Amino acid sequence: MRESRRLLSGLIAFLPLLSQPCWAQIGSWVRVVNLRNRRSVVVRINDRGPFVTDRIIDLSERAARDLDMIGQGVAQLRLERVAGP
Repeated sequence: MRESRRLLSGLIAFLPLLSQPCWAQIGSWVRVVNLRNRRSVVVRINDRGPFVTDRIIDLSERAARDLDMIGQGVAQLRLERVAGP
């Protein structure tokens, strides 16, 4: 399945490893670690959000699958800034 839409940054999101955290600048790269299983993925911040209380990042389906959190919908994660714009 391909996720695509125009983002705030002007990019068209069809890349599988993109995300939307509420605290990082657009264009930053962030390592996301699933604290339950220690799996990690590096994602590029491409949009604002999430706009839901108690959530810090929205992940693409591909990133969530790489973190083995499909089916759960939410997970306890650690975010580490890797690089910024």
